[in-house]
Amino acid sequence: MTIIEYQTATGDNPQHLDAAVKPLIKAGFQPLGIPIVIEAFGGSQSHLIIQTMVKYQQSAEEVSGSV
Repeated sequence: MTIIEYQTATGDNPQHLDAAVKPLIKAGFQPLGIPIVIEAFGGSQSHLIIQTMVKYQQSAEEVSGSV
């Protein structure tokens, strides 16, 4: 499979991340890897949770079942 589209979903807590990921899944994206937590120093946010989301395209061989 080939990645044809890439987006990142972010949230400042797990519930906000879920709210960002769910519409992307409905649009055909899939999570890639695990969520990453970035600690922020200063400002109002203490951390940011990031999930990579990708959309795949199957090759002709995969579609026909010859792979």
